[in-house]
Amino acid sequence: GCGCLLEFVIRWLASLGAPVVLEWVERTDAVIVSMLRQRRDVFVDYTPERLRSALARHFQTVTEQRLSGDTRTLLLLLPRTAGGEA
Repeated sequence: GCGCLLEFVIRWLASLGAPVVLEWVERTDAVIVSMLRQRRDVFVDYTPERLRSALARHFQTVTEQRLSGDTRTLLLLLPRTAGGEA
């Protein structure tokens, strides 16, 4: 549970150099709850704070849209340049 996979995925998305639409699914989402019933939860670092920290290093968040049910959020992200600007 070091958050390595999340960090890796965010870095990989940033390496594409293109805008990204990302869907963040909260741990309280019915699908996630159901999936975690079937296995041990090793994703202790799967938090909105960890996501925002990883995103801030590589992307500018342009907009966020909460979806119905309030457990999913769409984010429009622009990659930052080497100088840190989007």
